[in-house]
Amino acid sequence: MAAISTVWSLKRYARLRQISQQKEDSGSSLEGSWQEYHGDETPLKAMLHLNGQFVLTSGTTIMESIYLRSAGSWIRGTSKGDSVLIVCKLKEEARRFRLQFLECNEQSDVAICREFAERMSEYFPIKVLPNEKNITQSDPEETSKKRVEREVTLSKIAKVVTKAEDALFPAAYQKCCYIPSEQLELVLRLCLSDPTFPAFVEEVEHKLNKIKNN
Repeated sequence: MAAISTVWSLKRYARLRQISQQKEDSGSSLEGSWQEYHGDETPLKAMLHLNGQFVLTSGTTIMESIYLRSAGSWIRGTSKGDSVLIVCKLKEEARRFRLQFLECNEQSDVAICREFAERMSEYFPIKVLPNEKNITQSDPEETSKKRVEREVTLSKIAKVVTKAEDALFPAAYQKCCYIPSEQLELVLRLCLSDPTFPAFVEEVEHKLNKIKNN
């Protein structure tokens, strides 16, 4: 079994069952019933393995198992407050399930949900909706910055990276690459010991300035 990277405890998991699709003049609609599972009855866990496999369990039963590295084109998510809705669509069939997160230690359910959404956005698009009741709890420095929306162009990335523009990237751009901290420090030390490295940094800065002005 692949090593587990992250585990989230869930308060509730629900999946839409008996879906029937009806096409009307105004479009199409889905009908069905939500089948719910509660974490206080049987432990609910959402797990992300290092190989990109997402697994959701109820006790010893696997409820969901999705390989995320190939899922970017057929999975979408929406997050609000302490809950996430995930939609998997292949051809004409759609599967929907919801996750509600459980508080853990000193971390709130809303913060854990936001962490989950940011992690999942590395694999598929997930839209984070504002949670009105928690707006006053936001980080003042973060709320003062505007978030990059719509198309994230190379010019826009260069401006933010070089601090020419004070803005926040979407969640998928805010995660560091998966290099263990001790290895990253070693790489930096090796780079700094190279006498050609300062010239390389200067050239990179020159190219970034050129790109941001395009």
